Amino acid sequence: KVKGVEYNGVMTPWGAMFDDVQVAAVSTYIRSQWGNAAGPVSPDLVKRVRAASASRTTMWTWTELQKAPF
Repeated sequence: KVKGVEYNGVMTPWGAMFDDVQVAAVSTYIRSQWGNAAGPVSPDLVKRVRAASASRTTMWTWTELQKAPF
């Protein structure tokens, strides 16, 4: 849901397509754009998040992502 409009699009999972270094690079780029001052995402953080969510079989919801501790 964006600005009151609900979209029913599904993003293709990246899980097996990119390694930790590649996911960290893309995440760092996104975090540094549009005026954001967030620091870089490390490959180690990507590795830890993947391990912590390895058993997950459903997509993340916006509410869950907003509560994420990373």
